[in-house]
Amino acid sequence: MKAGKILVYIVSFVFLLVVFFVYTQFNGTPWGKSEQKKAMISYLSEKYQDDFTIRKVRYNPLGSGYYAVASSEQNPNLNFEVAVSPDTENGYADLYPAVLWDSPVADPLKNYILELFPDLVQSRFTVDRQLEEDVGPNIPTYQSLHYDAGYQSVLMIVLKEDWFGKTEKEQAAVYENIEKLAAYLQTSHFPVLTRIYYDTEDYTNRKAIFITESGNIVEVPQK
Repeated sequence: MKAGKILVYIVSFVFLLVVFFVYTQFNGTPWGKSEQKKAMISYLSEKYQDDFTIRKVRYNPLGSGYYAVASSEQNPNLNFEVAVSPDTENGYADLYPAVLWDSPVADPLKNYILELFPDLVQSRFTVDRQLEEDVGPNIPTYQSLHYDAGYQSVLMIVLKEDWFGKTEKEQAAVYENIEKLAAYLQTSHFPVLTRIYYDTEDYTNRKAIFITESGNIVEVPQK
């Protein structure tokens, strides 16, 4: 009888372990969620120089794992998603810039972009997820930029101009404005992957210059 009870206890314990294992595969672990909550707050605070609140941390078994809904102290009504990301350099990605872009908070940035690119039509720049790749010999790939299409957004500035039709002086003036924009994004704590895209009918003349979230300017070197 005693041996029978021990066997029941062992079987029950193994069963509970199996149940817990299956549960964690679909829902994560309580301690994993607690650790990720702290890590996400630290990541957001360092990136945007603000205090953040993380709502319930969830787990996506089909995606990169843990994700959550967050809001900042300065803009508590703007909710956005933040997630673990194997694609980015720091291991996390978020959609805060896309949410900020649709609020009055982004108005100074929008006005500044129009100052730097006076021929730009306002409908030709926005912040959103970029799911399609613009290809060409003068366009860096999103993979090379460590972009997470699921939990990251891009400030897309599209110019209907031929970059290679510009003189060296005109190109230098554009570079100067791009450097100004990169500096502005950093000082205003609006770090977002930015693409300045020169769209032409000629495939070989399409050109893209990127500003990374850290403020670096990336392009395919001209031959």
